[in-house]
Amino acid sequence: MKRLVRDKFLRSLLPALALLSIIGCATLEQLAPPLPSPGPPGSPDAISLGSISDASLQQAKRGRRIYITECIKCHSPEPVTRYSQVEWNEILPRMAEESKLPPEQMADIAAYIRLTLLLDKSGAVRTANLSERR
Repeated sequence: MKRLVRDKFLRSLLPALALLSIIGCATLEQLAPPLPSPGPPGSPDAISLGSISDASLQQAKRGRRIYITECIKCHSPEPVTRYSQVEWNEILPRMAEESKLPPEQMADIAAYIRLTLLLDKSGAVRTANLSERR
């Protein structure tokens, strides 16, 4: 019984240890940039999210959480901006199938990636073509 508990505990630590090992090379913010929260209109903290709805922003934030926690179960997460939207459109379905990720979680991750590639370094929506690399 003790061995079963110990093994279960060790398996639960693996994702955290994997994340810590990559943080030494890159920060979590570099791998999976956090999404901005729009401030009140006219405030100095307000950012331009254009036509992005609050529901879309919330879905993308769920997607970031899933990206950070689920992807490291199989491999080190790739920096989101390493790939273009076109490349992610090929990568995501394959990874979701291999990991048996539920469709709603895949949609959340896709929303996170799409929005991350849309934002510039200040957090405002870019107008450049999404297929371009950042």
